[in-house]
Amino acid sequence: MDLKPGNVLVDDQENAIVIDWEQCGASPFFLAPEANGMWDAEYSQGENGGLKLLYKKHFGPMEGQGRLPKRDVFRIWQQNCPRALEAAEVYSLGRTLWAILQQISEEVSDRNHLDHEPIVWSPLSVDIPTHWKLFISSCTIIDPNERPRFQEAVTFWEDELGLLK
Repeated sequence: MDLKPGNVLVDDQENAIVIDWEQCGASPFFLAPEANGMWDAEYSQGENGGLKLLYKKHFGPMEGQGRLPKRDVFRIWQQNCPRALEAAEVYSLGRTLWAILQQISEEVSDRNHLDHEPIVWSPLSVDIPTHWKLFISSCTIIDPNERPRFQEAVTFWEDELGLLK
């Protein structure tokens, strides 16, 4: 999914609607670092006995013709390693929410760069609850194994919405 602020609309009931599910390319600004097509993902045994995501450099052909990702890892991971797809989507969600709340201009987010520095909250975010900023920041941790699961994100935002009502 190409999740970015320009693909989020708000309807007349103030519901956010995500559009553009083509998966034919993604903005590097919002794309998880591991989803650039250069990595294969698989499951590995974690230290505590659970499954852990393991990424290995991809040495096969690339499909991408200059756009990102360089090969359709979303389709591949959906079939072979769904947790990797989930982690990449959580990253994009975090980056998107940060850009919206920080009011990042489209010119900045449309730049074709792969800046995967930790997100920084500016003084503009003084009215954004600290626990929101912490959760959004956790979604953009570079190690996909350290990011929250998608269902955790859904639960977090449903709980926050409930508190606002």
